[in-house]
Amino acid sequence: MTQTGTQAQTAAPFHLPQGWSRVLLAGLEVVFLSWALSLAITFAGYLSQTSNRWLAETSWADVIGFGTSIWGASLFGAYPIADTAATLLPAGMTLVIILLAQMALKLRSDVHLAALLTFPLGFTFGALLLSMTAPSGIGIGRIFLGSLLVSGLSILWQGLRRLRKYRMDLDENLGYLNDDRVDDQLLNFLASGPRDLYRGLEIGWRVTLANLAIGLIALVAAVIVGFSRISEIAQALGAGTWEKILLVLAQLAYLPDLLAWSLSWIAGTGFYLGVDTWYGPGSYPPGPVPAIPVLGAIPASTESFWPAIWPFFLAWALLAVWRSERKLSQLRYTVPVAGAFIFLTTFLLIWTSQGALGPGRLTLVGPPVLRATFSIWFQSFGIYALIRLAFATEVKARFQVYTKSVSHRLSRVGSPAAHGVIGVLPSKPKPATVVEEAAVETATENEGN
Repeated sequence: MTQTGTQAQTAAPFHLPQGWSRVLLAGLEVVFLSWALSLAITFAGYLSQTSNRWLAETSWADVIGFGTSIWGASLFGAYPIADTAATLLPAGMTLVIILLAQMALKLRSDVHLAALLTFPLGFTFGALLLSMTAPSGIGIGRIFLGSLLVSGLSILWQGLRRLRKYRMDLDENLGYLNDDRVDDQLLNFLASGPRDLYRGLEIGWRVTLANLAIGLIALVAAVIVGFSRISEIAQALGAGTWEKILLVLAQLAYLPDLLAWSLSWIAGTGFYLGVDTWYGPGSYPPGPVPAIPVLGAIPASTESFWPAIWPFFLAWALLAVWRSERKLSQLRYTVPVAGAFIFLTTFLLIWTSQGALGPGRLTLVGPPVLRATFSIWFQSFGIYALIRLAFATEVKARFQVYTKSVSHRLSRVGSPAAHGVIGVLPSKPKPATVVEEAAVETATENEGN
């Protein structure tokens, strides 16, 4: 009977997670909806330029192909600019696709967490199917890898949101969890992880948002200061009303890239606007910037100060230390998890903001990936982590013991018994005094250990 029961358990059939087909369909829905949105914007731009004689020979098939190329660009594909294939990611459109995925997956919040793994399958299959209708040179291989990355980030974001909400719901039950757990093995397994691990994810998310906020504030300030130059570039292009609207939309499509450039400039690593043109706090190459209005926000001269983002995080860390203390055992999980999360998000932000924007010298634009990533990471999380570790309870206790020991030794050295009275030789201490001082010194050394 025992062997029969064991064989029955071994031969149990494999079951796909609940709701996998609905999530697979969601991947197809998101990819086709994002493609339709790109075509709608392209059609609107084409219809607004019907009187342009340069577009007289452009057919609707060409417009659909161009719209598909722009859509493929948001999935890391190549798109035509000035008779060349540009690869600078319009990360704003990519972010729209990720937000569409969040909406589609939120409508399927009742499915198991493991079912989210089927979303990239449907999304990537639909992306490859649509990319075959685009003009040659779109880079199907790049779109394949980009689709996996974008859909993977989508389910990672949704999964972390569901996990955070689930853990908060469990915490509200004061530990009585057996009757309140949902029937989701993967979700329950992840929710049972150490609390300090998820605290590290929370800190990493907050630091990432703080970095983006700093970059946005700096970008807005630069646009306000350089608004006159931006207006001059826009007027030089001779754009009409509809053309100005399309120009603004095109620049908004690169807003996340501009945030990364702004943050890299503040961190001191700057960015490239050509293979031989590096703009930073201490460098302003001669010559005009490309005829893109928003680039008029670049400072017209080198700055007399070196900007940095670390003072903000230094103040934040000191405030966190003042509000709550942590043990080294608590920081053992929190610090590495937060550091890894921030490094990966910073690397992804910087890496996706570099590419080619045209022929010749414009084959390289964006910040230097490794230098900018490490500089931003250290000035943000590095400073925060050092302060938190330096003010851990064990470190503070050891420092207090050390200062007391040093203070006691200095008080002994400066006492009259140690130096004697001027002109009089110090008397030999009594045996009881020697024993007492030796006992105090031994106790002090034990306390320091």
